[in-house]
Formats: sequence, structure tokens, C-alpha cells
Amino acid sequence: MYHKPSAFRSPAFISFIWAYNEFVQLFNTCKKIGDMTMKPWYREDWHFTIEVLKVGKQDKAEECRLGLEPGDTFTCDYETPAGFCPTSFIKIFPAMEALRCNGDLRCLGAQVFNEIKFLCPDGVVWFKLSGVKRE
Repeated sequence: MYHKPSAFRSPAFISFIWAYNEFVQLFNTCKKIGDMTMKPWYREDWHFTIEVLKVGKQDKAEECRLGLEPGDTFTCDYETPAGFCPTSFIKIFPAMEALRCNGDLRCLGAQVFNEIKFLCPDGVVWFKLSGVKRE
């Protein structure tokens, strides 16, 4: 008896199923990693406060993609603060590292060694980063 080749037995379909299974495993692994909370084992020497100073030309939350408003404040030690703009954090992180290494933010144009103002990458929100060294 002659059996017509099935599309479900073709090498292309078998490759697709294999790739799909690999994707599902990878997705489930990433989902588990994303659900993990930071478990710090190291006490950070610096504590940071990030304050929103100005939003756009009219200080309206609608001008910011995240809806940040003047006066919003975020605190952190090392991690990105909850609700804070990730692209702005990429810009601010080097200044945080400089302070952790006993650097001076005045070398970056700041007025005070541990405090600097910066504009978000979208050019809409002005922030002030302040760092306090713990004893």
C-alpha cells in the first residue's frame, strides 16, 4: 500500500516543532528569571535619591511617556527603582558608579560632589540625582 507523504512528517515541520519547543523552554526560563527579586548579600555604601525636577515645557505628566510629574521621588541603592524610567536609569547609572568609586560629580559639571542634574534621553524630564554615603 502506498502512503502519501504527510506534511506532519516533513523535515520542515519537524524542525518547526523542535524550534517551537526550544522557544517555549527559553520563554519559561526567562519568565522565572523575571519573577525573581533581588536578594542582596552586600550592603551598599551609597544610597541614592532621584527627584523629578521638571517635565516638558508645561510640567504636565502627559509630556512624559511614564507620566512622571515634578516632585516624584525614587530611592535606590543599586537596583533600578520601581516605576523609574529604564532608559533614564541607563544614563544615570554611570554617575552612581562614579560616586561608589569615590568619584566627584563636579568633574561631570555638577555644582556639588554628590549631586547632579540630568535630562532624560527623550529630552523631556529633568532629574536630580543625590547620593549619600552610609557610615
